[in-house]
Amino acid sequence: MAARAVLALAAIAPVARAFIEPAALDSMLRMTSDPAALTDTIDFKLDPKGLSDDEGREAEFIAKTMGCGKPTRIFRPAGKDEEKHKKFGLDLWYRSACASELVTKSVLDSFVERSKSLNDTFATAAVTKISDVGPELRKKKAATANDQFFALQDHYPVIKLAQAWDIERGSPSVAVQVIDSGLPTNHEDFQLNIWTNPGEICANGVDDDGNGYVDDCNGYNFADGTGTQLLGDDLHGSHCAGTISADTDNTVGVAGVAGGTPPAGGGVKIMVATTFGNTAYAGFEEALIYGADNGARISSNSWSYTIQNYFEQSLLNAIDYFTATADGIVVFSAGNDNSAGNWYPPFYSGTFAVAATTDASVRASFSNYGSWIDISAPGVDVASTGYGPDQYVYLSGTSMACPHVSGVFALGLSLKPTATKAELESCAISTAANIDAQNPSYVGLLGAGMIDAEAFLVCLGGSSGGTPAPAGSPPVCPGACDQTLELELLTDDYPGETTWSLAHVAPSAGCVNSGTTGGPYGAAGTTYTVTLSTEICAGEDYSFTISDSYGDGICCAWGSGAYTLRLDGATVASGGAFAASETTPFTAPGSGGTNPAPAPAPVPAPV
Repeated sequence: MAARAVLALAAIAPVARAFIEPAALDSMLRMTSDPAALTDTIDFKLDPKGLSDDEGREAEFIAKTMGCGKPTRIFRPAGKDEEKHKKFGLDLWYRSACASELVTKSVLDSFVERSKSLNDTFATAAVTKISDVGPELRKKKAATANDQFFALQDHYPVIKLAQAWDIERGSPSVAVQVIDSGLPTNHEDFQLNIWTNPGEICANGVDDDGNGYVDDCNGYNFADGTGTQLLGDDLHGSHCAGTISADTDNTVGVAGVAGGTPPAGGGVKIMVATTFGNTAYAGFEEALIYGADNGARISSNSWSYTIQNYFEQSLLNAIDYFTATADGIVVFSAGNDNSAGNWYPPFYSGTFAVAATTDASVRASFSNYGSWIDISAPGVDVASTGYGPDQYVYLSGTSMACPHVSGVFALGLSLKPTATKAELESCAISTAANIDAQNPSYVGLLGAGMIDAEAFLVCLGGSSGGTPAPAGSPPVCPGACDQTLELELLTDDYPGETTWSLAHVAPSAGCVNSGTTGGPYGAAGTTYTVTLSTEICAGEDYSFTISDSYGDGICCAWGSGAYTLRLDGATVASGGAFAASETTPFTAPGSGGTNPAPAPAPVPAPV
């Protein structure tokens, strides 16, 4: 609570506008001192109001005054794509190393004190010079090594991949970005399916296509700053890429989910985005922007932060850019902490989060879980490509589950290139195989169930087993899906802590799956009205969870926040004075406008 006291002092400074808005410092002030989570770097975003034409000079002045080094743009000048980036405010993000020590709470407090001393300087201008600020966080991969080798990829039958291949094998017109540790371009199983930038001349030292990157023929190494050396610090990225699209039916190695069939140009193309490099772990935000700008509609991410509940706003902005400009899907592994905590980035509503199971569809002992998971896939003893030119290894982790789902999405785009993000995600969720029986302690916490590649493609219009799918006979939901679920949320003083999720528990065949998530929020003391779904199905079971990442609810110590959940106007749940979270299960009533039965009291989650 001491951190909040410091924040309150900053909030009453007698100036027109603060140099750094107090709310923007919240995550910094309460950041843990865990050295595994922190770096020596601070990210900040300039507020566009009142800026001069020389943004770089203003950023440098701010960093110097704060006792930090010369800042650099998080998202580099992008040439032909720069105007798109400016529309999203990406050009306003800067990163600066502030000390040789880690950015712990004491360093952040010092940063705040320096900012307060500048209040008088900027009071007459009545502008805010920084709109967002926070420490750069460390990232980690989501895999664990396993030295047991097997002859077959026996994880593929779990997702019905062979049956899916009767419908679609993968098209070279589809690009999947893999943000990871790169891959060996000389690997024998990556000779057909690596993406090629059509506007770039390889290894000539020139940015031929004017996108801000030199020699990005197959992607870019954002960590080490090179387009020609794409292999990073280990085999993790190669393994993930191989699951998605290792060359298939080429008589060597392993098969990728969407690896295609030679000689017809191979399968979907892997756009390499190296962020776990040989000299640094860096460039995660830029990688997402690059993928969207260069034609990828799927970004596969098998990594997360080393600490729960915290995030970098610049990265969330990059995720939003990818989904908005590419109508793309940002797939993330759930993480290997055996935890139901809020692990970003996969916890963010803009991503598609994947938990890991065994080949028996039982939750992997290491896999994270929770109402924020979207789907599950195999992640134990997964065989794929390795580091050397002819190496193959078995690994386990949610890192290995994630590319299964990315590969299935790639099959969907290969079959139906016009499919929207919403259509792809809806088909994946509505056709997932129910795995509640195998996981009785995790009902509603492993997403919609196991990804089913065959059923997913049929949902998109494919033909099953070589026979045209029967027309006009889709499964029919037992009840009408015409009820509206609405959330009215009044935020407290810390809206960035508040998130919620709706889970459709074991949806019946043919019913619309209305599972969704929301938050965090940006404005304190503000009423948000959100329509969660207009297709809640009669007789179906749902579960609504509202969470506060700080663990003190939204009422009443730090503001009088409250929420009310209504189904067709009738209150299903309400409150605000919970701790970390509370969950309300409910069953939608029959059609005809009747009110739902009184809901049981919300169930607080363990703290």
